[in-house]
Amino acid sequence: MLLHFRFPLRQLRCFHTELSRIPLTNDLFELQYLRYQNDRNSRKISLMWDYERDIWARFGRKPIIRRAAETLKEMRARKPTDLYYISKTLPYFKENVLSLLYSQGCSMSGGPGLVQDENIAFLRTEGAIGAFAITSQFLSKYLNVRTMWIPDLYDSTTIEVLQNNGLTSIKKYPYLSETSAFNVDVENWFMTLQKNLNSKENNQVQAILLNGCAHKPSGINASKEDWKKVAEVVAKLKLIPILDMSQHGMESGSLQKDAYALRALLDVIKQDPDAFPNGVYVCHSLSSSIGFDSDIVGSLSVPLPRSCTISAKGNINEVLQNCFDSMYNLPAAEEFYLANLILSRSNLKYKWYKELECLMISLNSVRKQLSSALQDKAKFNFAKHCGLFYNTRLDQDQIERLRREYSVYLHPSGRMSLAPFTDSNIGFICRALNSVK
Repeated sequence: MLLHFRFPLRQLRCFHTELSRIPLTNDLFELQYLRYQNDRNSRKISLMWDYERDIWARFGRKPIIRRAAETLKEMRARKPTDLYYISKTLPYFKENVLSLLYSQGCSMSGGPGLVQDENIAFLRTEGAIGAFAITSQFLSKYLNVRTMWIPDLYDSTTIEVLQNNGLTSIKKYPYLSETSAFNVDVENWFMTLQKNLNSKENNQVQAILLNGCAHKPSGINASKEDWKKVAEVVAKLKLIPILDMSQHGMESGSLQKDAYALRALLDVIKQDPDAFPNGVYVCHSLSSSIGFDSDIVGSLSVPLPRSCTISAKGNINEVLQNCFDSMYNLPAAEEFYLANLILSRSNLKYKWYKELECLMISLNSVRKQLSSALQDKAKFNFAKHCGLFYNTRLDQDQIERLRREYSVYLHPSGRMSLAPFTDSNIGFICRALNSVK
């Protein structure tokens, strides 16, 4: 039986009128994405994606994920009631991630001791961006933090997440050197921070966002020696460090090597266990290094000060979980089970490490071809570049010309992803970039 609903014409017009009042988006990325979707040119190319499916497609559509999925299917068939596979809490995920980050990545910096003493609060999150959201909510609600310092190249999405979750005052510090766009000037960071934090008006605790590896969008990182200075200065200024490790493994291809920023912070804690009295907040993601289509598999881990009591540790874990439940309260996505299995099985982990090495070889090949083909060396210099993203510093007119004349789409900020480059399209893209210089 069909039910027919009849509404007066005036009421239907009212619905239409109300919907039409919704303002059009002013997000430049969304507008660029819509233009790409509606572009009928069969040769259109997007260089703005945040996920890495294109780069992994060169290796047979993510073989490590396919292998893990097959293994997981077989194990579920044998043990359909095993809590390891059906529980939404993923009981071994915490141990696996803490082992990867602290026991293996920071073995000489006191990481294993922190894990053994259960001195690290932990929570699985919906990618690194989910970890940012929960960290922001926790700091603003329970530690009364309102101000966050971030590198001046971070995109609007991250800023919106921080502000929407309580960190309403976002301040920026200069990330790259004023004299060279291909160098990081940490001394300039320190001058900016000290000048503002020494002011009498700034007497509240503030936080700082630090990019842990493969800086997005510039691809330019501070040296390991500079990171030692950064960790010491952040502790001296009593800032709460939030470490962005969303691109972990995408700098060198080694997850252990890419943990150098975390090691620098833990070295300070090793010398003074209460150097960061409000904790260190590590926002981590495995999505890029494993090759998931979106940033879904993440975690928040918080090395706590020595003065934190056992009851306080338990309370912090409970509060973080409450923050997560208020946002999501959903069972873990399938990607978490796949990532957990890869971390748990030595054969899968070994294959994952090997694929990361192959990925770095492929990215280095792309950089060499771009270096030789692109003419404007003032804008395109890959000598110190690492990771998947590059800041072209093209202006809006040049980005618009790329779209209009070549159907090549860059992120509105000028950020370019190296993931879509292949042997068949790299020549065409380079000709387009050279024409708009």
